[in-house]
Amino acid sequence: MSDGPRVYSYWQRQARKTHRCVECLGDIQPSEKYEIFNGCWDGSWDEYKTCLPCVELRLSLGELDSPPDFGGLFGYVLDDGTAEQYAAVIKIYQDKNMFVPPYMLTTLQQLINQS
Repeated sequence: MSDGPRVYSYWQRQARKTHRCVECLGDIQPSEKYEIFNGCWDGSWDEYKTCLPCVELRLSLGELDSPPDFGGLFGYVLDDGTAEQYAAVIKIYQDKNMFVPPYMLTTLQQLINQS
């Protein structure tokens, strides 16, 4: 985890071409809305594009002392998330017609059984 950017901006935009979500690595299709986050970390500018389902998942984490870096959201949820957040990751994969590894389904079932 890194410190936050010294300068940043973010906004939502409607895609005119296909982009890649930094979190789920799925496509953001033309006409879909997505979030762009620009920031300057340690003197270097970076830009991150995130699909709205992943933005919603990030917001569901609430305020964290050490939030996951961009691109680390799914890893964070898979390691420390709730059953609901874990299910949201699987739903994002399914909605984008991406492969859901069997271990994810097994782990979700185990989390549900522990609840």
